Amino acid sequence: MHKKKCKGCGFFPVLLVFTLVMPATAQMKRIFKFQNVKLPFDLVIAGKEIRKGAYHFEFLRHQTQAKNYLRICKGRKFLCCVPGDEQQYETYGRMKFLDPEIPKKPRMQLFKHPINKQVYVVFESGKKTGVYPFLKVKYKFDLME
Repeated sequence: MHKKKCKGCGFFPVLLVFTLVMPATAQMKRIFKFQNVKLPFDLVIAGKEIRKGAYHFEFLRHQTQAKNYLRICKGRKFLCCVPGDEQQYETYGRMKFLDPEIPKKPRMQLFKHPINKQVYVVFESGKKTGVYPFLKVKYKFDLME
């Protein structure tokens, strides 16, 4: 017997692959990337040990959910991706543009809390960031003993 080929039969497997794969891909948008950030101490992040050295810090935001992430890379190698807690500024509305505490360009600060043996990374997107201005996110990591 001879089987007849359907004209649109090739379209359905392709459509099935796209419907299954597309939701699984992360919808992350890069806010800013700091290259060659020097870590002066060893950290434990998401069960991985991050040793002293230079790393690339990428700050990301999920496009559909209001979640912020920090991706740490060493060269081209991806090490980990950690969620952060969004912080609020003390000023609101148009007063944010006049607040001297809010930076104009993105900045990142590292704070070490020796008693709790933790390190805090605070990222501020700044006033003139086109994608997500006035964003302040805090990430918490444990120091390696």
